[in-house]
Amino acid sequence: MSTFNGLSTALTSLYANRRGMEVTAHNIANVNTPGYTRQRANLQAIAGPAIPGLTSQASPVGDGVMVESVQRLRDIFLESRGRIEHAAAEYLGTQQIQLGRIEQAFAEPSDEALQAQLDEMWASFSDLSLRPNSTAARSSVVSRATIVADTIRGNGDQLSTQWDTALTELNAMILDVNSTTAAVAQLNEGIMAATAVGQQPNDLMDQRDALVMKLAELTGARGVPRDNGVTDVLLNGSVLVSGNHSRTISPATGAANLNDVKAGGAVALQFNEPPANPSASPDSGKLAGMLETLNRTIRTYSDGLDRVANELITSVNAQHALGRDADGDMGGAFFSGTNASDIGVAVVDPDDIAAADAASASGPLDGANAQEIAKLANKKDGANEKYRQLIVDLGVAAQTVNRRVEIQAGVVTQSDAEREGDAGVSLDEEMTNMVQYERAYQAAARVISTIDTMLDTLINGMGR
Repeated sequence: MSTFNGLSTALTSLYANRRGMEVTAHNIANVNTPGYTRQRANLQAIAGPAIPGLTSQASPVGDGVMVESVQRLRDIFLESRGRIEHAAAEYLGTQQIQLGRIEQAFAEPSDEALQAQLDEMWASFSDLSLRPNSTAARSSVVSRATIVADTIRGNGDQLSTQWDTALTELNAMILDVNSTTAAVAQLNEGIMAATAVGQQPNDLMDQRDALVMKLAELTGARGVPRDNGVTDVLLNGSVLVSGNHSRTISPATGAANLNDVKAGGAVALQFNEPPANPSASPDSGKLAGMLETLNRTIRTYSDGLDRVANELITSVNAQHALGRDADGDMGGAFFSGTNASDIGVAVVDPDDIAAADAASASGPLDGANAQEIAKLANKKDGANEKYRQLIVDLGVAAQTVNRRVEIQAGVVTQSDAEREGDAGVSLDEEMTNMVQYERAYQAAARVISTIDTMLDTLINGMGR
């Protein structure tokens, strides 16, 4: 064994511990960097040749140490679970926001909302039954009914506007998805190129995984890691990103407005590129929440409002037709239209209100029919009851999703804590590593100094 072999062995220690110190410094520098994964220098002993040469024999001690790899300490199973939980949270959060907007549209309970206005309209009919010859009472009925019709139409218009806004938001999300998938594919390409030449692109992987998490939040996509370091992305089983290639999603197709959905249409998503299966149907994330909003949630409450309007129109008109107006003529339609989009008050002249019972001898001084109309407020499954049930259902749905959001937020917090505990930087651990690398480096330097002294004695002292 050559004496100089000790210098070479100690030198490998200097290199290895210096590299370990660099990795530690990199971890400490990125302790507050979102998405950063701590790294570790894996040391490996340099062994002598397994088969000795014919005229020489390898040292049984070994030839030092080397940094075999700089490992990225991320658990793919925890990461996968984190994406699933984040996607579920975004899906529920989207539903929470949309249901909150629907609640704002109805604005119940409130003195200015439809329930209070219905009560005032029924009260005006009751008042008219007591003063059938009062022009003010008749005008009040027309005024209160007009307010009710305007409010119903306004609520319907707000739901339609919310649908249009949700569609615009969905298309904006699709653009975000397309740009993110392209970025993931580009990072995958860089990772493949670096891996092919023996480099370890850990920081590129961190950037890529942060974008894959974003895709999970947007679409519920799943990341599938490969052996070469890249991650493929699947959207409900369909390929979204494969290596350095990505697919784009086209703008939403199908229904163009709320009326289309109510007629049986639906909003759908499709890929622009092959392979086959053009349907791009997310099962979680924001996109799934928006599709649920567009195809079901808003329609549910718009249909409910239509039923309220139709019941109001049908029941009031039917009873109104049984009475006589101030001129003794049989009553015509009180409300016009068929649903929430076109409801209106057909009676223009207050004297045309059929407040009197058709069989009454009192003529226009009779208010029995107006009282019968007022009683419709308590009709079983009438407009009031249908509307109250609609608001109750909305409140229950909103409360349910609010609770689910709270529960899911706790799950996400726990999942993130586990991921951070596994992949995050601990300053205490890094300080410990720093001291270990420092001491090892000092010891290796002392070995070199000692061997230098020995060689000096050997070379310069033997000739004396």
